[in-house]
Amino acid sequence: MNLPLNLVDFISIKNKNIYLIFFLPISLLMGSTVINLNILLIIIFFLIDCFKDKKFFFLKEKNFYFLIIFNLYLILNSLMTGIDADSLTRAIGFLRYIVLAYAIYYYLNTNNKEYEKIIFKAWTIIFVVVTIDLIFEHIFGYNTLKFKSPYYGRLAGFTGEELKIGGYYFAFILLSTIFIKKINNKAYYVFFIIFLITSLLIGERSNYIKILFISFIFFFLVDNISKYKKIIFSFVLIMIASVFIYTNDVFKNKFIDSTINLLTIEFSPAKSKHFCHYNTAIEIFKKNPIIGIGIKKYRQESWKDDYAHPIDDGKWYACGSTHPHQIHFELISELGIIGYFLFISYFIFFLLKCYKKYKKNNDVYAFGSTLFIFASILPLLPSGSLFTTYTATLFWINYSIALRNLKDLN
Repeated sequence: MNLPLNLVDFISIKNKNIYLIFFLPISLLMGSTVINLNILLIIIFFLIDCFKDKKFFFLKEKNFYFLIIFNLYLILNSLMTGIDADSLTRAIGFLRYIVLAYAIYYYLNTNNKEYEKIIFKAWTIIFVVVTIDLIFEHIFGYNTLKFKSPYYGRLAGFTGEELKIGGYYFAFILLSTIFIKKINNKAYYVFFIIFLITSLLIGERSNYIKILFISFIFFFLVDNISKYKKIIFSFVLIMIASVFIYTNDVFKNKFIDSTINLLTIEFSPAKSKHFCHYNTAIEIFKKNPIIGIGIKKYRQESWKDDYAHPIDDGKWYACGSTHPHQIHFELISELGIIGYFLFISYFIFFLLKCYKKYKKNNDVYAFGSTLFIFASILPLLPSGSLFTTYTATLFWINYSIALRNLKDLN
């Protein structure tokens, strides 16, 4: 990749941080230790750059201060609900995502947005490589690194047995699609179809629904072709997806039969593991409605006998897990009504403001990330934990890009 930078720029801290931002999507495939190290280096170099340029722009930004207030609540909440080393560490460590978001924003808008082109080009290349690897795995049963999924009908990709590639795909699909659209509009339609098919092959129902949701909104609101062509294109996509689903028993069971079953059964912990997690979170919330049980304490609380559920054969089933697998239930159970209100009310306001600004400035990248955040906080659909390194990094990367819609930052 030829970078439009001279030798002096090459050895500058600013340029080094660009490479660290390049590396973010790769670090997400390598585990929490690598992700956190990469984030820490980005933050350090970013603060050095701010000091050198004497531009701590985020200190004049209202959104920054709200996030700091939320971070302080996490810390206070962790202390009030009983000191736990892991909980307190995560509450304090949440600050890194706030600073990371403003760091990415800063470099995307540096050098007349020249770095923007380089960053999105690098991220798109990585995303295409991940796509090729997933298609390879679907064909041969293992990926290019010989990783195999422990579950039939699910793809592991570069994340291996952790099976987190669906969240990764959800976070980067629109950003990569937009970059391709900007450089070649004809290639955009081809890659768009390939990306959507690959998201289906991954076999994660919740992330696939979210990807479809944001992709169709993006396509109908952003693409400037006629409504007739949009309808034809959408029909082709639906037909291709239908053929894949109905000609494969695993896909049919996962996307059709299981979905119908979920929509027709009662809200019962004995009928669905997700309902079981949700019900446990509700029961925890009822006992701790104001401040919850504390960040990342669901993993201990949910295993207690108080939350075991009776099943048909008279036995009791515990729905213990690391998190409730849904962002709203995670917030109300761990942070209570105060934390839930702070987070959800802020992001409703943030999303409305971003959409309003998008209609004026037409920043497509920012709009794509705004759609990601919107889909991430949809109720009921299963999701990763908001406070784990992997999911949080994906979320705050997109938040940093959505910030571009708020022109007062400039």
